[in-house]
Amino acid sequence: MPTALVTGASQGIGHAIALRLAEDGFDLAVNDIEAKKEKLEKLKLEIESLGRRSIVVVGDVSLEEEVNHMISSAVGALGNLTVMVANAGIILTKRLMDITPDEWDRVQAVNVRGMFLCYKAAGQQMIKQGGGGKIIGACSISGYRPVLTPSPKFEKSVV
Repeated sequence: MPTALVTGASQGIGHAIALRLAEDGFDLAVNDIEAKKEKLEKLKLEIESLGRRSIVVVGDVSLEEEVNHMISSAVGALGNLTVMVANAGIILTKRLMDITPDEWDRVQAVNVRGMFLCYKAAGQQMIKQGGGGKIIGACSISGYRPVLTPSPKFEKSVV
């Protein structure tokens, strides 16, 4: 059975991607932060209602040890990793002049570093499995067209 791990799966694009992959026959590990665990549990039930296996893997994509744990948990419960969808992201809806350096750093940690860590860990796992698989980085239209807040323009154009 093909398996996928989707980060930022509790809502929005990540939620839709997870459901589509389940409809397409994938077993799923769904991820987001602890504060969104209840939404992940509901998504897990939706996936299971489609006849697929699913697990919730809570973790912060900006922390390497948590990303590695997400991958190992997914593989341990569902088998070899076939697809990694690095979708997790956050946005600040403040004016540039109102954003603190700590807020800016957090956005970059999740949106840029988090994607890098997911790519790296998934790639290492896929090589360990003998190669093959897909690593997908989801981003928003914000990287391509102007929006009113400064934050997504920068990091989404990096992605």
